[in-house]
Amino acid sequence: MALTQVTSIGLKDGEIVNADLHSAASVALSKLASTGALGSAITATTQSASDDSTKLATTAFVQAAVTSLIDGAPGSLNTLNELAAAINDDSSYATTLTTALATKLPLAGGTLTGTLNVDSGSNGMIDFGDTGSAFGRLYADSTGTFIGSKTQHVLWLRTNNIQRIKVSDTSAATSIGGAFTFNAMLTTQGDISGGLLMLKASENTNRFFISGNDTSGCEVNLYDDAGSQKGIVGVSSSEFFLKAPNNSAPLTFYTHNGSSIGERLRITSAGLLLLGTTDSGFSSGYTTMTIGNTSTSNTGLTIVSSAANGYSRLHFADGNSGAARYAGFIAYNHGSDELLFGTGNSGSSQVLMNSDGSFQIGQNNNDVAKLEIRYSTVPAYITNSYDGTSGESTFSNNIARTSDGSGSWGSFNNASYGAGAIQLLSTTSGSSINFQTASATNTNPTEHVRIDEEGHIRILNESNSGRELRWYNQVGGSAIAATIGWGNGNANWEFRHFRNDNQANNPYANIDFFTGAWSTGTPTRALRITNDGNHIREKHSRFATRIDYDGGNEAVNSKIPFKTPHVNVGSDFDSSNERYVAPVDGDYAFWFFTNVARSGAGSYYATWRKNGSEVNSIAGGRMYDQHTGSGWNNLSGCLMINLDEGDYIEIFNGTVAVNYDGTNYGQWMGWLVG
Repeated sequence: MALTQVTSIGLKDGEIVNADLHSAASVALSKLASTGALGSAITATTQSASDDSTKLATTAFVQAAVTSLIDGAPGSLNTLNELAAAINDDSSYATTLTTALATKLPLAGGTLTGTLNVDSGSNGMIDFGDTGSAFGRLYADSTGTFIGSKTQHVLWLRTNNIQRIKVSDTSAATSIGGAFTFNAMLTTQGDISGGLLMLKASENTNRFFISGNDTSGCEVNLYDDAGSQKGIVGVSSSEFFLKAPNNSAPLTFYTHNGSSIGERLRITSAGLLLLGTTDSGFSSGYTTMTIGNTSTSNTGLTIVSSAANGYSRLHFADGNSGAARYAGFIAYNHGSDELLFGTGNSGSSQVLMNSDGSFQIGQNNNDVAKLEIRYSTVPAYITNSYDGTSGESTFSNNIARTSDGSGSWGSFNNASYGAGAIQLLSTTSGSSINFQTASATNTNPTEHVRIDEEGHIRILNESNSGRELRWYNQVGGSAIAATIGWGNGNANWEFRHFRNDNQANNPYANIDFFTGAWSTGTPTRALRITNDGNHIREKHSRFATRIDYDGGNEAVNSKIPFKTPHVNVGSDFDSSNERYVAPVDGDYAFWFFTNVARSGAGSYYATWRKNGSEVNSIAGGRMYDQHTGSGWNNLSGCLMINLDEGDYIEIFNGTVAVNYDGTNYGQWMGWLVG
């Protein structure tokens, strides 16, 4: 250090000599004072920054050393106090910092035991890749969380450091397992057990499982909400299949009709096919397929074929080869519009119905054509056979009611051409025989006559036009002998008999009605309407009788005795008890007259009695007279009364004893009016 100015305060007394003050000489420090102050203008040589000797440090040296120490530190950290404040005045800051750094993940890698939070708004992300290049990226924002490739590279997912899932870098195609080839949007290859894909619900129950390998094909297994297997869709080397689970659940198919979804087809666990219904009761025990349901107005099965030369068929097979494949069949010939029926492994039809509805039974002229209708095991049949030689055919129709055919419900037959009788019979309970005719060609026939189950013949009339039974003089003639008709604009029955004097057995053209028990075999005439309009009711109930005269008075309130009637049609008057018994319900007329003698003048009367009680009130009553006291006086009376079958009428004397003349005088008569 060079001193340019030394004051006396800086020198020791008596130590400095002239020699010490030579310009080239130096003053030893030992000759300097140990205390005191140098003048403010004293200067010295500035040492190098690396000089760490005991030489004087100039202000420049010090400033340079301080500047080097601060080394450009910011103003808030360029003092020791500021530094101490920055480290929280922690005297053990190094230890504290070392401990804190020990909890951080080193750049070289390590184990992260806590949560890594990357929060930088929309730019918060983690990139992966080589130095200077980022190939993978993980980040999240308000729209979602994203993981994948930042650049055009595939995305791999690994477990146990082995690649498990590969996502394409050009599409959403994903490959799981195997060779990681992209054959579809999702490609999986299972392990040895055959599992390819399993989807489960949050409750860890199976929902969807795909399995398969190189030998067993592939199956898609479907599960219900409880995780139970409910269906399988699969393929093998020989088939495509749908399977229901191993329980009683059916296999069902649904479609949407534009407004709602509904079941259309069901295969039950028993193998029944139900189309348009869920009720297996229609098929159980009889068929394996049901179409439609009771709430649908129209159901059916349509089989389509070529209209020019196609056939639509239903085959009934009892074997899988030869004619057994079509042991029976129903076929429709679209070219000829014919419906064909075949049986017996023949391959040809035995019954044909053509386009106009006609039936043809048999194929050849000498075939025996037989139509058999059965009630249980009892046959009813129509046959038409040709004997092959006589040129004649036999037609018969028999409806049997016993298994051996010994009894029949009815039949129509022609036993032999030209000689046999034609019979039309119906003997079954509740049946009828109907007769229909058509007014013109190709018009629907109308029923005109019916013989019902009780044997009544009904002539049907759908309008007010007349309908008649007619008898002609000759079968092919036009002369009408008689008619019975109804209608002709009114509701009257008309019986007509046309007189034909050329017929010896019908000289007067009367109309006669006969009645009588079938057991007698000889009914008798009950009514005749003569040619001139008179009618004779030969069986109409009527009687006439006389008083059985004994010469004395009849006692008070006693029955008047009568003789055996001389007219008694129907035998309805019983002379054993002097009463008339009504044979049917109806109105009856009675008339009584005689001569009466009495002792003394005065009134007297006779009375009608019905079933033992006097007839009075509006029906009539007593037959009164006033006697003069001598000789015979006339007494008469009549009665019109309604009687039920079995009611009886008698005549009694009144409250005065009188003598009724009889034998050849007086009568009581009566008859059914209607």
